[in-house]
Amino acid sequence: MLGLSLFNLNAKATHGNIFIIEVSPKDGSRVDYQDQNFDIIVKYDFEFEDSSLDPARSRLIINGEIVDFENRADQKEIFYSTPSNLSGSVTIEVLLVETGNGSQDSKTWSFNASNHSVGNSDNCPWIVFMYLVLCCCFLTIIVLIVSGVIFLFKKKSK
Repeated sequence: MLGLSLFNLNAKATHGNIFIIEVSPKDGSRVDYQDQNFDIIVKYDFEFEDSSLDPARSRLIINGEIVDFENRADQKEIFYSTPSNLSGSVTIEVLLVETGNGSQDSKTWSFNASNHSVGNSDNCPWIVFMYLVLCCCFLTIIVLIVSGVIFLFKKKSK
């Protein structure tokens, strides 16, 4: 025997499957935000540590539109900051592809987003209601002041 082996038993596998392990916002959740964006985060992991994400072949799709995401390889997550006008039902599709062997994992989920910033048309009924309440309070104060002045005026004129 020459001591040669067909297999190197000490060799470390360098590529393996990719797995989506967590998404945010959660499936079926409601996101209420005001005057700022909120973040979509997909955390992933690999079967082997030497694997990496292939950002060029991976996709993040929001309501049918492919968006550019930030790959935070050191944290094993992809990150996307939404536009401030995103509201209503939001459907997310993600496809993550591993660089070496091309293994893939995908997930689709949805949630509801509501922007409560001033001037958002979703808030219009509340703004009108609050305006009416403030007007009623202001008118009540004016009526009380005028009534008090009239009462004092009549009392002085006697």
